[in-house]
Amino acid sequence: MSQPLNFGPNESDPWSVALRKEDELEQIFHSFEKKPDDLLMGIEYEIFGSDQKQHKPLPYEGAVSITSLYFHMVKLNAYKPDPWVAIMEGSNIVALTDKRATIALEPGGQIEIAAKPHKSLEQMNAVFNEVVKELNQAASDLDISLFAMGIHPSAKRSDMAQVKKSRYAIMRNYMSTREGLGLDMMTRTCSIQLNLDLMSESDMIEKTRLAACLTPVFSLLCSSSGFLEGHKNKHALERSFIWQQTDRDRTGIPALIFDKNFGYKSWINFALDVPMYFIRRDNNYIDVAGASFREFIRHGLKNQQATLRDFIDHLSTIFTEIRLKPFLELRSCDSLPVIYVNALATFVWALFYNKKSHEEARALFTDITHQELIKFYDQTIRTGREAEFRGQKIFDLAELLLNIAKKSLASQNQAYLEPFEILVQKNITCAEWQKERYNYINQDNIADLISHFSPLAKSII
Repeated sequence: MSQPLNFGPNESDPWSVALRKEDELEQIFHSFEKKPDDLLMGIEYEIFGSDQKQHKPLPYEGAVSITSLYFHMVKLNAYKPDPWVAIMEGSNIVALTDKRATIALEPGGQIEIAAKPHKSLEQMNAVFNEVVKELNQAASDLDISLFAMGIHPSAKRSDMAQVKKSRYAIMRNYMSTREGLGLDMMTRTCSIQLNLDLMSESDMIEKTRLAACLTPVFSLLCSSSGFLEGHKNKHALERSFIWQQTDRDRTGIPALIFDKNFGYKSWINFALDVPMYFIRRDNNYIDVAGASFREFIRHGLKNQQATLRDFIDHLSTIFTEIRLKPFLELRSCDSLPVIYVNALATFVWALFYNKKSHEEARALFTDITHQELIKFYDQTIRTGREAEFRGQKIFDLAELLLNIAKKSLASQNQAYLEPFEILVQKNITCAEWQKERYNYINQDNIADLISHFSPLAKSII
């Protein structure tokens, strides 16, 4: 759930122009296209915070809280050339920002680092690592432990913070009317997300289809959700299972990706049929949950006319495993320590930004259908390493893809992939490691588990 763009009092939003016809929406996607030498990639990283003394989720406010951590970050960097600046919603702090990243908040108090995108793999990883290290040190100053897992291992939903953001109040109210686990998704899960640039509509089609095909592989390599409320999870990919049960209008892997005529227009038509949450006017959120964006364009809503910015905001409320926003966002991975984030970013960089590797990876999924992919993904969610694709075990497929990626990387960057290579060699996931080490999670062992999944942990397996 990335932060929508905010514009200050001296800035104008180039997308705040009236939207009168659906045909105008394609210009948004074309305007974000990049030339080959200008491609950027960005990382979004969600983590949990815990009070080191009581090992409970951080509250939003208080002496040891999200608010105290964010204001401590501001204080520590006040006299630096590029200080962290607090983003407020009314009297409530909701994010920090500097030239390197935005540190935002998810609905249950999960901390999200959205690092600015880069042209260089090395620079992207280095700047991201620097920001995480800075945040982790500030947390340590306040006796706060940060940790990276796909699901909070011990907390009940009611234990999580309620972040004071208007858009989250709207989403919580709407999710409570839907069947499934949407409120668990909002409050108790954390992920790694990668943002990729696109060169053209045909490039988008190729990358989106490959990203969909790789969803089971990436998800398993990053599996870290061993426990929920202290008990071992039944699924190999429990966070993925929760997302499947969130809101069928806006989750999963859409079948349209594999349609013969898939393109910008078909994604737009899909998005127009996803029920809305909100619109923004003058930094205020207006609740329009459940409304149709098609009708918004044609007739307006609550005395407001649709704008291009409204549609960009609306795209951020679609929670598919792969989404266009209008760049490509890969969203299927559990959160893990930074070394795994670097591994994932490097893996994706090699397979999506190197033409030869991209073609070799695509060839592994020749003529795949949506039905075949969903069967593979569902099997991976249930059985993990036992899942097979066309007679090949999923970790064997992962090893093949890692070898394809390595061939396109400089020697110094190949080392980033080592955490994934170890998982494949030892035939285990981080979630399985948790289950083998602990029979259950309680106040006696939660600190040990958290320490192993600290953002700066050297390795787990």
